[in-house]
Amino acid sequence: MKKIVILGNPHSGTTILKSILGHIDEIYEIYKETPDVTSQMMEEAEKKNKKYILIKTPRLNPNNITHYLNNNFIIICIIRNPLYVISSIIRRTGGDPALKAVKNYIQSVETYSKYMNSYNDIYNIKYEDLFKNNYGLLKIILNKIGFIYNDNIFNNEYFINKQQNVEDKKIISIIQNKKKSIPKLIDNIEKELYNTNYYKKCIIDRIIYIESSLGIISKEINLKYRLDIICNELEINYNINNSIDDIDYQSLINTFNVTKYQHKLIRLYQINQPFKCMNDDSKININNDQLELLKNNKIVLELYPEISHYSCE
Repeated sequence: MKKIVILGNPHSGTTILKSILGHIDEIYEIYKETPDVTSQMMEEAEKKNKKYILIKTPRLNPNNITHYLNNNFIIICIIRNPLYVISSIIRRTGGDPALKAVKNYIQSVETYSKYMNSYNDIYNIKYEDLFKNNYGLLKIILNKIGFIYNDNIFNNEYFINKQQNVEDKKIISIIQNKKKSIPKLIDNIEKELYNTNYYKKCIIDRIIYIESSLGIISKEINLKYRLDIICNELEINYNINNSIDDIDYQSLINTFNVTKYQHKLIRLYQINQPFKCMNDDSKININNDQLELLKNNKIVLELYPEISHYSCE
């Protein structure tokens, strides 16, 4: 079985690219971010008669390249225009005072450039080029690797990414537990993603929305069990000590501090969107220090010469 890893700077398209490749029947996609393939993963892939196993990690540096080459991985490297990458990271983290995000990005593109066209098992592509000419450049890579696929893999409407069918035995096991592990759900997720007022949403609408984002299909009527299933999927271990009948679900939802789990839901939301370029000029938000550091790097300008004309004003 052949191992494949997608490498790239954070917020550069590694997640959506892995998701699209995961639509190929021959590929066993590891949904959760992981730096390596374990023997258990290999066993699961073999049980499903898969030819390839696919992981991704949002890090692109020489050490990673060396590690994966030494362990016989096929490597796909992806980069993206820094104006959108850095802006996206700032929206997520709230800032970049030490220019760490920019410095990490520069290391990524320098690594990308260094290993471009240098090894048979390393393939390079820009995020912006994924979508051009009916995914032509991406298809060249897929064909060189030897995948068998059709154009349906590029249409997310044919897939529910990270789908999880909830079985009766799982619901029964939840019912049997006296203490429920109820998720502290995302406080502001709809406002963040859709710019809508989440207070207008009733509890069932919000549960359905989050289930949809996670790819969970449930016919269960009891909202407590559905919340617990979501909790399990998000790996949230938050024990409610009082009686489950007294839990104020609306308060839990409304008061949750948006940090750790928002990112995971946003990623799951993103991989279920149409496979198209999401670069949006209206979302560019970088400062002069960040821009100057990017403009002063020769490789960044070689790969993205258009940023030389960009001004923060």
